[in-house]
Amino acid sequence: MSRLAQLAAGIALGVACAGAAARMHQICFEGPPQPQGTGYVPTAIFGCAIDGTGTCTISARGLTERKLSPLDVGLQSPGTFRHFEGAGTAPMSATITFVDNGITVTRSCTVTPFGAIPPYGHGTPGAVLTGFSTDSSGLATTGVWKLQTATNHVGNVHVYVPAGFVVVGGGAMGTDSPIGALISGSWLFGYQNHAQEWFALTAEGGGAAQPHRPTVFVIGLRIEGMTSHELRLLVNPNGHGNATASSSSVGQGSLGQPADQVSAPSGRVVVGGGFIACPTSGCGGGQFTTVSAPLVDGYTQCDPAPNGGFECHFVILNVRGWRSESKEHIVAAPGSIATQVIALPPTVSVGGTTYNVRARVVSATSGIAAHPAVDVGGLRGEFALTGIGAAVDWRRYDQAGNQTAAGNLLWKLEPRADLGGASVASKDHVISSPARITGYALGIKLVP
Repeated sequence: MSRLAQLAAGIALGVACAGAAARMHQICFEGPPQPQGTGYVPTAIFGCAIDGTGTCTISARGLTERKLSPLDVGLQSPGTFRHFEGAGTAPMSATITFVDNGITVTRSCTVTPFGAIPPYGHGTPGAVLTGFSTDSSGLATTGVWKLQTATNHVGNVHVYVPAGFVVVGGGAMGTDSPIGALISGSWLFGYQNHAQEWFALTAEGGGAAQPHRPTVFVIGLRIEGMTSHELRLLVNPNGHGNATASSSSVGQGSLGQPADQVSAPSGRVVVGGGFIACPTSGCGGGQFTTVSAPLVDGYTQCDPAPNGGFECHFVILNVRGWRSESKEHIVAAPGSIATQVIALPPTVSVGGTTYNVRARVVSATSGIAAHPAVDVGGLRGEFALTGIGAAVDWRRYDQAGNQTAAGNLLWKLEPRADLGGASVASKDHVISSPARITGYALGIKLVP
C-alpha cells in the first residue's frame, strides 16, 4: 500500500471512530447508601446508551451487584443501567464497552462515594434521572435530574446533584392549564459554597388561583479523571463563584417590567444562566419571567425566499453572558430581576492533558400562538448539554408607540438530554396575548 493510501485509510478510520464515539454516552453517580450492620455501604449507579444501532455493556470488578429495583425507581433515561455496592469509600469504577458498526470503544466511569449524609452524597431523594449526554471526547458527561413536589399555589423547590457533579444549568416548570402557573425563578443556588444545588420558583398569577405540582430540573456536569473538588473550582474559582450575578433596578411604570443582563468574566466559556424575579414585597410570585436567554453577539442574515421576498434569521457568533426579563401581570407588583451567568475556564487539565473547552449554542423559534412552544436540539453526540434558555417575543405596539399586548409568560423550561436541547413554552394568561417563543440550548466538548 502506498504512503498516500495508508494516510487516506488512517484518516477514514479516524473519522469513522470519531463518528461512532459521538453516538456513545455514559454516566455514573453515587446511589443511595444501604444499611449494613451499624453503618452504611456506598453504592454506585452506572449507565450507558448508544444512539441508533449498536450496543453497550457495563462490567465492574471487586464490586457486588445489587438488584436495580427498587433503587431504579424513576430512572427514565433509555439505556443500560447497573447498580453496585462496595466496601468503604474507595473509588468504584466500571468499564463500559460500546460496539457500533464493527467499531469498539472502551471507557471507564468512576464514582468516589462521599457518604450517607445528603446533599453531598447521592443527591436529592426522589429526584429522577431523565437523561444524560456525553461529548465526543468521551470525558464530559452531563445528567438531567427532575424533582416534582406536592401540589401548591406557589412552588419553591430545590434539588441537588449527586457528589462528583457540579451544577451548570437547570430549568423549571409550572403548568399550562386549566389557567396556568408561571415561572419566577430558575437559579444556581448556593454557588459560592458547592455548586450542587438548583432552585426553581413557580406561582399562580394574574389574580387567578392555580394549584399545581412545581417542578425543578438540574443539569450536572462530571469530567472523568477530575475530582468533584476540581470541578467545583471550575465553576467557583477560589470559592468566590464564577456564576456571576447582577440585579436590575425596580421596574418603572405601571407595567413593572424589569430587565437585566450580566457578562461572563473575560475569557470564560458561557455554559448556562439563571434568574430570579421578585416584587418589592418579596419573592413568591407577582413578577413572571418572559426572558432567560444567552446574551449573544451576531448579525441578521437575509436570503431570497422560494416564493419571493426574503427570509431572515439571526446568526450567533459569540455568547458573552446572560439576560433576563420579567413583568407583573394584571395585578400590580413592580419589582426586580436578578440574572446569573454560569461559565467555565477556556481550558481544563485532565490526567496531565490540556483540553480546550469548546461551546455551541443552538436555537429554534415557534410560530405566533396563544400558547407557543418549541423544541430545540442538535447538540447530542458531539456536545454535552449544559444549559437552556428561552425568550418570548410578546410586545406589540399601536401607531402611537403605546404597548398594547398584555403579555405572554414562561411556564416551561425543560432540559432535554435526549434531544441535546430543550423544550420551552409560554402562555398568555387570563387575557389573550399571542406571541412567539425562541428556545436555546448550550453544550460543551473537550478538545485536546
